Amino acid sequence: MIVTPEVDGGAKHRELLERTQRELQRSTKLVEMLKLIDNLQRLGIAYYFEGDINAILDRFSDGLPNDDLFTTVLPLAP
Repeated sequence: MIVTPEVDGGAKHRELLERTQRELQRSTKLVEMLKLIDNLQRLGIAYYFEGDINAILDRFSDGLPNDDLFTTVLPLAP
């Protein structure tokens, strides 16, 4: 069987998407998650992981206070 670049490229594409999705699901630290999401958005591929990203942001936003912007971002400061 001859593997053409198109077939191999599609397989590699799926593999990379799956690896990225596993990384999104595996990470538990807020800063790591935000950096990963930011990188995906900057690369222009965040739409592949929209459901995962929304779930992550919902999960972390549940623990943040809703008083004001300063109080909300304070835990995110380095």
